[in-house]
Amino acid sequence: MWRFSAGSIRRALDAGHVPDGITADLAAVAAGPLPQPLSYLIADTARGHGRVRTAPAACVIHGDEPALLAELAAHRRLAKLGRRRLAPTVLVSQSPPDTTLAALRAEGYVLLPRRLTARCA
Repeated sequence: MWRFSAGSIRRALDAGHVPDGITADLAAVAAGPLPQPLSYLIADTARGHGRVRTAPAACVIHGDEPALLAELAAHRRLAKLGRRRLAPTVLVSQSPPDTTLAALRAEGYVLLPRRLTARCA
């Protein structure tokens, strides 16, 4: 007798298995057809898997002016910061706050508390 849970299916999905592969592997060793509740468990767990993802960010850059943040996001010499736009007024940088601030200042951006701030995420 084997016991399956959403957690065990999720761990298989996290390890890189795909729902059809899980079903096929289990069907190959099962004495008969897979129980319908197990097939539903695999499908339901897979449907919700990957809906939330994480990404690295060392620094959050936010300001009140979407145009200014769009400019920072497109600035070629700031590419080394590994910035990514999250919202019209929010960028994240993969570089630490000190490095991010130094790069922004080196490119002529004056960081005023109300216009643009950078802080550790």
